[in-house]
Amino acid sequence: MKLALIMLTALLMISLALIQVVIFPTFQNKLTADSENWQLKYLTSGQIKMLSETLSAQPENSRNETLENLKEEFGFYIRIDPMTVHSFSKQELQQLKSGETIANVDKEATYQRIDDNYYITFDSQESVPPHLVNKAQRYTMGSFFLIQNALNKIPPTQWDEAFLNIEKHYMHPMALVNIDELELSTEELKQLQTNAIVTIQTEDSKTIDYPADWALQKIGKSNRAIQFGPFTPTVVEKMYVLLTVYYVFFGLLILIPILLWLLPAWFSMKELKRATTSLGQGKFDTRAKRIPFSQLNHLSQTYNIMAERIQRLISSHKTLTNTVSHELRTPIARIEFNIELLRAHVSGEYAIDQLGQIESSVDELNKLVTEMLTYARFDREAPPLKPIRVNLNDWLTEQVDGWRATHPEIQLQVKTDKSIDAVFDVFYMSRALNNLIKNAICYGNDLVLISATRIKNTIKLSVEDDGVGVNYTERYDIFTPFYRSSEHIDIDKGGSGLGLSIVKLIMEWHNGQVSVKKSALGGANFQLTLSNSTSTDGNE
Repeated sequence: MKLALIMLTALLMISLALIQVVIFPTFQNKLTADSENWQLKYLTSGQIKMLSETLSAQPENSRNETLENLKEEFGFYIRIDPMTVHSFSKQELQQLKSGETIANVDKEATYQRIDDNYYITFDSQESVPPHLVNKAQRYTMGSFFLIQNALNKIPPTQWDEAFLNIEKHYMHPMALVNIDELELSTEELKQLQTNAIVTIQTEDSKTIDYPADWALQKIGKSNRAIQFGPFTPTVVEKMYVLLTVYYVFFGLLILIPILLWLLPAWFSMKELKRATTSLGQGKFDTRAKRIPFSQLNHLSQTYNIMAERIQRLISSHKTLTNTVSHELRTPIARIEFNIELLRAHVSGEYAIDQLGQIESSVDELNKLVTEMLTYARFDREAPPLKPIRVNLNDWLTEQVDGWRATHPEIQLQVKTDKSIDAVFDVFYMSRALNNLIKNAICYGNDLVLISATRIKNTIKLSVEDDGVGVNYTERYDIFTPFYRSSEHIDIDKGGSGLGLSIVKLIMEWHNGQVSVKKSALGGANFQLTLSNSTSTDGNE
């Protein structure tokens, strides 16, 4: 186990190193490019659209002169380029020609179409122009200039309507506000009254290292101001999406080596489950296969050693049972022969009584040997069954009639519906039923009830008695070969301890089962359950 943990730790460390040194540098740009391009477009698209509309309304030969006059009003280096000269991808070119704003964070530039022949570029790669105060001013001053210029051309009563049309160009929030309603510090109000651009940072903007969360500028000599912001809520939302993708990607990359380490172990567990199930079904030659690179191969090896020992033990047990049973037949036969010879030469009531006792014991031993041989034969392999359709009422009555003749002192009752049929091997099923009836007569008092019921497609045969019953803790042990209940041993009742084991084997051959519970009569209720595969309602 220690070796497995060391291997997993080494695998994770190597994976982390490869992710940091090779994979993330290769894919990081692809993971972050869309988000960063969107942020640049978020801040610049409004003003570049407004400027492109202004330039498109002018003759081509006067556009550069206009830009020269406006260069100090913008925080970017602005130029006009012909559509024939570009480095756009096919998709970017199509977007540009359709009127969309294109942002490229690698080049720190934003592009907007002016007309079919020209496009305008906002370039921020150069050094910051000397007339700028801060980064927030760089991204907002052009917008403030264009909006102020547009509003100053119309009466103040039309500003709100005009502002709604201007707002459509922008991705970030913006509004026209009354200065008296603003919650600003004295210094900020003083700056605002001088028509300077006032930028306000918040905890959110500081956290994500953003220029500002709010930007304001007074409109001329009026009591109103243009307000941009807040910027960060939308940006933070985009960043959370990016971080989620980033960490999911990171987690998947870490998960891959763990899965590679666990996969062989998982296959080993499946193989152990298969082998264990097969062993439980009596296939004692089953072995678990070794899985390459699995950390559980030592368990498979331990399992195989255990299975081999069990196989040897079972094999030697069966060999011993068969051998001893066969070898006992000869001395038993001799004893019986000698008893018969001795009986003709013995006189006296006591001697004859002792011979009877010996003969009874030999008969009991003979029955035990017969049961052992039967069980050994049944346990070795299932015989070929000859299932036929049987009417349970007729079959049960026939079986019980024989017991009534030999045990008239016992009240034997049959309770079943005459229409219930079942399919099974009559010879072996009769043996199972008779073993249960024999036990019921032996351990009951004077009443035995044999019944058959049908629940859906399942048939239940019950043998109940009014005796002492079976202890709840022994309800499984009694089907083990040679098991005798410690509470109910009665030497006069005989029995080999194999009868219920044989019943269990016969039910397994029929894909059924045998169980025991307390009877309403006070004793034991043994039930033989036949599943759908061996019981039916209809005609064959």
